[in-house]
Amino acid sequence: MDQNDSGYISKEIEDGNAAKSLSRREMLASIGIAGTALFAGGAFLASPFSEAAVADGVYGNKKENPDMPSKLFAEHCRYATISELRNGTNPSETTVYFVSDPGQEGFFVYDSADTTTSDNTGTVIVSASGARFKRIVQGELNAKWFGAAGDSATDDTAAIQSALDTGQPVLLPAGTYKVTDTLRLKENGQMIRGAGRFRTVIQNTANAKPLLHFGDLTDSAATGYALSCTARDFSLEGNPSTVEGLALLGILDDVATWGSASRACLLEGIRITGIGSGPALRVSAWTPTVIGCEFWNSKQGIKIGNHVYAGRFIGNYISGHEAEGITCSVQAANSAALLFSGNVIQWCGSPSGMIVLSGGSAWTFLNTYIEKPNVGCGAVWALSNQCTTVTIDGVHYGTAKGEIAIDVVSTNIKLCSVRNVQVFGNVRSAVKITGILPLTSIDGVRQPSGTASVALIDDQSDRKQTFINNSPLNIEMGAAKIKCVPSYNAITAVDTATGQTHWFLKNGREYFGADTNAPSLGADGQSLAVYKGARMGPLKVDSLMLGTDNKGIFHGSGSPEGVVTAPVGSLFLRADGSPGSTLYVKESGVGNTGWAAK
Repeated sequence: MDQNDSGYISKEIEDGNAAKSLSRREMLASIGIAGTALFAGGAFLASPFSEAAVADGVYGNKKENPDMPSKLFAEHCRYATISELRNGTNPSETTVYFVSDPGQEGFFVYDSADTTTSDNTGTVIVSASGARFKRIVQGELNAKWFGAAGDSATDDTAAIQSALDTGQPVLLPAGTYKVTDTLRLKENGQMIRGAGRFRTVIQNTANAKPLLHFGDLTDSAATGYALSCTARDFSLEGNPSTVEGLALLGILDDVATWGSASRACLLEGIRITGIGSGPALRVSAWTPTVIGCEFWNSKQGIKIGNHVYAGRFIGNYISGHEAEGITCSVQAANSAALLFSGNVIQWCGSPSGMIVLSGGSAWTFLNTYIEKPNVGCGAVWALSNQCTTVTIDGVHYGTAKGEIAIDVVSTNIKLCSVRNVQVFGNVRSAVKITGILPLTSIDGVRQPSGTASVALIDDQSDRKQTFINNSPLNIEMGAAKIKCVPSYNAITAVDTATGQTHWFLKNGREYFGADTNAPSLGADGQSLAVYKGARMGPLKVDSLMLGTDNKGIFHGSGSPEGVVTAPVGSLFLRADGSPGSTLYVKESGVGNTGWAAK
């Protein structure tokens, strides 16, 4: 090893000649047009996924061009370690320094105009004399450049945060990165990504702190949020005391002084597990997109907070949670227009349900696969005030033999629409409606043959209206139970052309008309009674047949003899009869003869 004339250590080149300094003009001229273009475009950046010499991209492989190493490095570069740069003196602006520390390789140049930027190891190295060396980089930054080890033992919190503090995209190569504090994305549009959810793991086994925040809780300035950020392709692993895994921070739930929230952010291919004291994911900012993620073995899966609007949660796997898979308890107006599509939800559920919404509005669930609720879970969807306007469309719910029967949808909210639900196994009901608020529509709830339930549709509400459009009985549909209360009709049939009410059910009677003064049928003990208003009323029929042999009571003009066919014991009331011929009794015969006047 020789000390070069600029005071920095350099390695001898293959031909044995010591490296020489040259002007930037000479350096660029020597590299050539192609080399200059590649140099300007970042071709000399050490690839995080390859250890091949980046000079191959300029001069070709060494076997093809044996003079390449000496020609490039001897004329244009100096080898140095990070320590040597920090301890060296007399830096040269005409030299490119190649840092050779394993995992941190890359090209640096001296910036004489900069006297303030702090040393972060990865992109800026500051010498003892105050010289700033800047990494030549285009694209994402490798967290290992900043000192992250990814060996599951070294505390990598500061190194990763230093990379994130640059505001540039950050790569976490394969490895397990131990952290002891919350990592924070602070710059709008920033991205952090790994090498795959099972290859890159961020892990906190030490304390209860959240693992990753979009936005900075410690920054009360109006700009403390981080909008349009992205996280993809890595895992977050917590411990029994961890209070939350990943959070998109907002104004109402987090920092009231912010001018906006960490909105329009994207999570893709993220796996979060082991968050023992809170949700794997908390969202408190609008327009989030969560695609192809996994949320495992935590207190809760996804918690929706305030100011969450127009969000998309697509193709996610939510499993193994102590309580709810999805939950929201904010005011209806503070969380609206959310879409959950193509998600799997299993092995979770509190006593209330697997998906518990007591807040939010205009939520849509499409193509949801549900199975295996926790023991003691009351329902899949538990919808209660102040939640409103929920659409559930396309559900497969299956239970295994011996599992407790629960309600698939339990609702007491305004405007709930349930469509295209198929139930395999034992349930308490597919849709149970309670409370005083519900306006519910149900269409296409089915239960394939061979399974059993008490009632697929069980309406026990003091409701405003329930609409049911379903398969006929005994064709993959169980019974429907509908409770009637004094204030409301149970079922009403209205002529859509005229708006006239033809009949309705209320208080155990079937009314044939528009109000309770209309004629009605109802039970009187073990008998069927006819009513007119509140009192027993007349029954007007052409004839009345009694018993299994159809003994009848008939009426008309003229004698029934030879005219009216009836069994023996029947009666005929003659409208134009005279004394002794107004009542006839069928005393004999099997046809229309045998009538005797009385």
